[in-house]
Amino acid sequence: MSRRNITVVITVHAYGFYSIYVVNGDSLRQAVGTTSVLAAVRTIGGIYMFGRVMPVWSVVLVEFCFAFFTQLFSIQPFVRTVFKLIFAKVGNRSR
Repeated sequence: MSRRNITVVITVHAYGFYSIYVVNGDSLRQAVGTTSVLAAVRTIGGIYMFGRVMPVWSVVLVEFCFAFFTQLFSIQPFVRTVFKLIFAKVGNRSR
């Protein structure tokens, strides 16, 4: 697994768990009437996304694809441009 994929996996898991547990955790528990967020997700049968309840694995898959393609098309060209600017000056030094 390349460095880019590891970054995407970490970002997706961090964002997914943050949004489920920290941001929406209390409202999920109160709406379902359970004591833990995981029990609420199990009771509901998944996580609300795209106007319907989807299984957790599909939410992670959708977020992974979105993060991967966002990084591929927006961040990678920017980083390449910055590296070209930095290493162009280093590589063209006269002796």
